[in-house]
Amino acid sequence: MPGTGRLCEQSCPVDALRVAEGMVWLDRTKCTACSACVDACPHEAVVFPGYTGEEVAAHVEALLDPTVGPRGRRGIAYVCEGASWDPSWHPAWLPVSVACVNWIPSSWILAPLLRGAACVAVAPCTCGRAEAAGGLVERRLDFCEGYVRTLGLGETRVHRAPLSVAPPEEPLPRGGDEGTLFGTGPEVAAGVLQRLAEVAGRSSGSSTPPPPCGS
Repeated sequence: MPGTGRLCEQSCPVDALRVAEGMVWLDRTKCTACSACVDACPHEAVVFPGYTGEEVAAHVEALLDPTVGPRGRRGIAYVCEGASWDPSWHPAWLPVSVACVNWIPSSWILAPLLRGAACVAVAPCTCGRAEAAGGLVERRLDFCEGYVRTLGLGETRVHRAPLSVAPPEEPLPRGGDEGTLFGTGPEVAAGVLQRLAEVAGRSSGSSTPPPPCGS
């Protein structure tokens, strides 16, 4: 599609991508595998082996399977590739590895709430790519916090406190069983927001879910 590659090119913090002759070219000597281009592409034309939406979704589903593992509240904590378990964490926080936490889409932060997670957290970056992100993950966390607060789903669904404490919220009713929740296209993100609004409507007994706020 004309112009599609420009989004990937502009998202790269190290200028490893360029668009020429209708194609996107990668300079492997510059690429740091930060996954910014994966997040930026609205057509999901770029994938990061090991951290595709399908793979992250499968990891989240396995960790939240109610028939396996410990009972009680479970929280999903996104961590950078290669991060080791922090012994100070409460065992109810279950780590999901991504290429870099600084590029995780807002919809991926919210999606586990529809699959049985009581809360979701994003651990501090450990891969060294945080500076290139320019505070992007903080802005996305702010949006996600504001969104669930607007829906009346709890003040700490997006967890900011130290992970040494257990997830403070009860799980929501499951939602979003149809279709993917972990794509990077705009329609997937919109679907996550809408499904959370529907869950909020059912939880409050309202037939009309609260309107979603802007991203």
